[in-house]
Amino acid sequence: MFAGAAAAQQVTTKAPFTVTLGGSIRSDFIIVNDDLANQESREARIDYRLTVKAEAKAENGLVYG
Repeated sequence: MFAGAAAAQQVTTKAPFTVTLGGSIRSDFIIVNDDLANQESREARIDYRLTVKAEAKAENGLVYG
C-alpha cells in the first residue's frame, strides 16, 4: 500500500470574473378537432435551454472561461 500526502495548487487572480446566464423557453400547443369522427386531441410541448458562461481575464492578459 502506498501512503503519502496529496498536494494541490490553487491559482488565484485579483481580477473579477463575469458569469452570464441566458437561455430560452419554447412552448408549442396544438388542438385538433375531427368533426367527422367526433374526436378531439391535444398535445403540448415545452423546450428549455439554459446557458451559463463564466469568463475572466488573468493578470497576464489571457482571457479564459
